[in-house]
Amino acid sequence: MAYCSTRLKSRPTYSWVGSPLLDRKLHYQTYKEMSVTSKGCSTEIRIQVGQFVLVEGNDDDNPYVAKLIELFEDGEFWVGMKTIPCHE
Repeated sequence: MAYCSTRLKSRPTYSWVGSPLLDRKLHYQTYKEMSVTSKGCSTEIRIQVGQFVLVEGNDDDNPYVAKLIELFEDGEFWVGMKTIPCHE
């Protein structure tokens, strides 16, 4: 069972899993997987390209679910995810 402290709100730590693939045309590196951890939490979450993710929004009654199509990092350490919306 995972343990996470609910008293302390800490920022998640993101790290890449595996070796990057270089996109020479767009000048950034793509990855197939990333890991998310938080201080005070024993759980590691792994997110892979092709999985569905819940995107936080302003409307709790209509959650936004998207399919992850790309994980990337450019030369300025910006991390991004490209998604496509999934409809019912």
